[in-house]
Amino acid sequence: MWNKLAEKKVIFFDMGNTLISFHKKGNDKEKERLGELYLLSFLQERFPDVNETNLREEFLNPWYELMSKRNTTKEEYPIDELLNNYLSKYNAYLSYPECINALRVYFRPFLENIEKEKNLYDTLKTLKDNGYKLAIISNTPYFKEVNEECLEEAGIDGLFDELIFSYDVRIAKPKREIFEYALRLMNVHGEECVMVGDSLLKDMAPASDLGMKCYWLNIKNDDNYLDVKNVTEIDSLSDLVDELLIQDTDEQEVYVEVEEIVEEDDDFDVNDYLYDEDEDL
Repeated sequence: MWNKLAEKKVIFFDMGNTLISFHKKGNDKEKERLGELYLLSFLQERFPDVNETNLREEFLNPWYELMSKRNTTKEEYPIDELLNNYLSKYNAYLSYPECINALRVYFRPFLENIEKEKNLYDTLKTLKDNGYKLAIISNTPYFKEVNEECLEEAGIDGLFDELIFSYDVRIAKPKREIFEYALRLMNVHGEECVMVGDSLLKDMAPASDLGMKCYWLNIKNDDNYLDVKNVTEIDSLSDLVDELLIQDTDEQEVYVEVEEIVEEDDDFDVNDYLYDEDEDL
């Protein structure tokens, strides 16, 4: 039997490169190119005036330029507005649900190449079954529905109590505000939480400043160049079970006691050590 750490209530996870990876399998440029062709086909089925040249020049290139600024501005940009601004030149329009579907189509090559730890579901389920609430704080330029589909593809949907994506709140990590929003949403203080992520700058530093215990999935073997306090490096997410759950003390003592008896008694029979039904306990 395991017991959670009494003072901790919530475990926040980063998504990309922590829970799941979009970049380990295949070539990103090839996946991006294939996604562009899928999007072109999706739009041409609805609007014949759309072609590869105007899609690239009037939507894709401006969108990519805005996305390249995200690390500087720490903001997200509304894809539906950008897409419909482009389509309006051809007297075309996509509803909000159709915009979501358009991005699902574009993102499909990345979705189909998701990688995750082998026992990820078991790790998360063990933490949740032992009393922790689980939530995600992630930077992403895509609709929540697209991100939820990624979790479903990875087989870990339904395990999280809250999903906080930068696209929805229009604030990105490492801005303190997105972490404060997450704390309010979960109705907890920083000292009651754990943050798990791969980025020292975007995950560990702001979470530590708010009093969270931090677990750094240091996949690049970087130094703690920011001198972040209260951070522990882990090699895999499965390490969290040993870090955040404590085996029941009584259970450990009983196991050791029985183990010693077995070593001393060649004729050991476990039934000799079971309580009799009529025995007073």
